Amino acid sequence: MSGSPFEPAIGYAHAVVDDDWVHVSGTTGFDYATMTISADVVEQAEQCVRNIEAALAQAGSSLADVVRVRYLLPDRDDFEPCWPVLRRHFASVQPAATMMVCGLADPRMKIEIEVYARRRTTGADDATAEVHATYERYLQAFIEGDLPGIDAVVAYPLAHIGEAEVRMYDAFPIDPADLKRTKAWHTTVNSRFEVVALSPVKAHVVLYRGDRIRKDGSLIETVSGFYAFKRTADGWKLYAISDVLNPAKA
Repeated sequence: MSGSPFEPAIGYAHAVVDDDWVHVSGTTGFDYATMTISADVVEQAEQCVRNIEAALAQAGSSLADVVRVRYLLPDRDDFEPCWPVLRRHFASVQPAATMMVCGLADPRMKIEIEVYARRRTTGADDATAEVHATYERYLQAFIEGDLPGIDAVVAYPLAHIGEAEVRMYDAFPIDPADLKRTKAWHTTVNSRFEVVALSPVKAHVVLYRGDRIRKDGSLIETVSGFYAFKRTADGWKLYAISDVLNPAKA
């Protein structure tokens, strides 16, 4: 559930998982935490994608898995101003897309976005799916600033490979609150990652790219990383991280 009151009122799910497929319902620009919506169509488009990304994460998927998008707008002239937002999120994936002009349920809604995604992992590879889901939980907890949620998937001491040194930590070394305070970080989008190696006792995940952005959607930096997991009695746990940050070009 997204937290939107529309789902229980109307009787639908924000996202439905059918084997490898994830069907995300038409999603508007409401901030579900406050049930507010911007009057600006570009800001609505950005919030639509954030809401979709959250739904996909709950389903064990991501924007990198999207194969089809439908854009619904009451005013055709509002579509082109949204292109930079849509390009930033979907250009690397290049899904099939359709834009339709139609009325929406609430006059405040200026854009609605619906997506289909196909998850990269399947039930045939249970261990890979488990590691994938564990990394998704870590990533979502980091974005939400949920340190207890991060701790739940980490096996301490955690090895962090920094600039030419390795340090061991008994607590998670990066506080998302510091990123918000020092860099005006709002969220991370366009995350593309893959389980690239797996044995019965350990696994490697590569984050090819994630874009850290401000609330206005402007890019702060891109991050890529290597994450090592080990199988424990409590499931897969993260025990080593190496990340690389590339600041946005001025």
